[in-house]
Amino acid sequence: MKRTSILLALVALTIFGGLQAQTQSGVVKTRGRMVGGKLVPGTPLTGATVQVDGRQAMLSKDGKFSFPVKDGKYTLKSVTKQGYSLIDVEACRSYNYSKNPLTIVMESPEQQQQDKLTAERKIRRQLQDRLREKEDAIEALLEQNRITEEQYRKQLQELYSEQQNNEKLIADMAKQYSELDYDQLDEFQRQVSYCIENGQLAKADSLLRSQGDMNKQVEESLKAGAALQQQRDQLKKAEAVHAAKVEEMARRCYSFYEMFLLQHQNDSAAHYLELRASLDTTNVEWQMDAGEFWLNYFGNINKAWGFIHTASRHVRTQTHIKPSLVSQCYNDIGYLYMIKNDKQKALEYYKYALDNQLKHFGEDDVAIGLYYNNIALVYNYMNDTPNSKLYFKKAIDNWEKNSQEGSVAVGYSNLGQLYINEKDYDTGLKYLLQSISFFEKNDDETSKYYRINNYTNIAQAYFDLHEYDVSKDYVQKALKTAHEIFGESHTYIAKLLYMQGNLWSVDNQFDMALKEYEAAYKMYKDIEGEQSTNALVAEKKIANVYFSTGDFEAAAKKGMMVLEALLKTLGENNKITADVYLFLANCYRDMSDFSNAMANAEKALDIYNKTIGPDHEETMAAKQAIEEIQKDEEKSGARIYK
Repeated sequence: MKRTSILLALVALTIFGGLQAQTQSGVVKTRGRMVGGKLVPGTPLTGATVQVDGRQAMLSKDGKFSFPVKDGKYTLKSVTKQGYSLIDVEACRSYNYSKNPLTIVMESPEQQQQDKLTAERKIRRQLQDRLREKEDAIEALLEQNRITEEQYRKQLQELYSEQQNNEKLIADMAKQYSELDYDQLDEFQRQVSYCIENGQLAKADSLLRSQGDMNKQVEESLKAGAALQQQRDQLKKAEAVHAAKVEEMARRCYSFYEMFLLQHQNDSAAHYLELRASLDTTNVEWQMDAGEFWLNYFGNINKAWGFIHTASRHVRTQTHIKPSLVSQCYNDIGYLYMIKNDKQKALEYYKYALDNQLKHFGEDDVAIGLYYNNIALVYNYMNDTPNSKLYFKKAIDNWEKNSQEGSVAVGYSNLGQLYINEKDYDTGLKYLLQSISFFEKNDDETSKYYRINNYTNIAQAYFDLHEYDVSKDYVQKALKTAHEIFGESHTYIAKLLYMQGNLWSVDNQFDMALKEYEAAYKMYKDIEGEQSTNALVAEKKIANVYFSTGDFEAAAKKGMMVLEALLKTLGENNKITADVYLFLANCYRDMSDFSNAMANAEKALDIYNKTIGPDHEETMAAKQAIEEIQKDEEKSGARIYK
């Protein structure tokens, strides 16, 4: 699937939850021992400091601790407790997540030394007893004249020669049994190990033989292993056949997608991308293709998040994925966090994408420009204009170096939008018109998308400059192109219908304005939900039309419906909520209901003071409304009761 850069839309959208982590439990304890053939469990250690890579240190309580694990792996960096040291010095390493607790065994250095000496003494005594038994056996053979003097000396020399290897055996076994945690063995293995440790070899032999003939069991196990290997080989062949079949079906799904896309049947195109993604949920590219299609063609954030979230789980664990695809996945996650309005997370993932691309391809790689551009966009949303301009410039420099005329046009588009937002219309329009001169020469998908974006921003600039006819022309151009790409329904189309409603309103053509606002409201409601901010703002515009045509009761009724929904979604201390309070104040004022008018105006003023400050133009408008309500009340002879 041809990937296109994702632009950040200026529309409020649905918020998502983040990735979930598994919880790994653990325990810090002394080692379990066998005393008189009975288990004496280890003692839990409170206050041990457990350090896992990437997390703050934890203190064990009653020996227990736990921590979240992402991606199924973690690294234990250290476990410390005053007066204790680890039994297993290699316990600090990487682990896979397990439902079973991670068991850390510690002892005091003195106890460890004592355990080692005790184990060594037991083993030495066992070996000495065995040596005496063998010496006695050789002596008996000589006394019974069953061997010659020469054979006697030779057998004793061989016996004593064997003893030279005992020191290593003693050291190895002493270490093993001084570190053995009997808590972690089952009862059978506890008894066997205890017998061997204490020299009860006949009993250990009897216990082991009670489980059956070892030679026969090994032979049976080898046969079973060979059968399993044969099954694995057959499964491997079947998997290869299945994988080839999946690839073939995936190619057909993709061909269906391309066919329907060329016919602008986007629902069917999306269906076949989803079908391909379902064939292998671990295929990062297939998941991302489906997610990006739902995002770019339908603006359906929930659908997009599902696929891209699935891709993100595998991109961290699969080593064979192309580095560029890893960068693109991080980029998509950054975009989704941007929609979530989590700008810090968005910036974090965009920088992951940039760093990964720089690491593998260097500063001059053409994709670097896209990631600089997206970082600049986040800084723009954070109102960090210096950093935004810096990264836009880095992006444009990269694209110019790589002779990417279209990407340079993207940079001009984004710079133009930045200057328009700063009310520097001359500079902004200069960049936007430079950008659009390139995109109007091309008719590919990406060019159309940027055309819509530039048309919209130019329309907004001319609207702000009160050049409404020019603004209307650019909205029409944006709508025409948007329908070509998105079909009949999309959040961007709803936004353009909303803008068109504004243009009809300033031209006092309220019937046309109402038609556009209602269409925008219905589209936002269908796509984002009835109580989405965009839907409610569009519904408030419908109330504005009622007000402008003198139907103040209908305007107030609609305004109250919007206010009730906003109080549930955005809450009271929000500028948009304040806008509706001020609108209701004007409705009630024109209905000569001065008490309600004053109450709503004062609500609006209070919220504006808290959210945008006392010097903002809307705060001043609320103050002016209060003054005018007071004047109208005095003229009418009514009295406002507070």
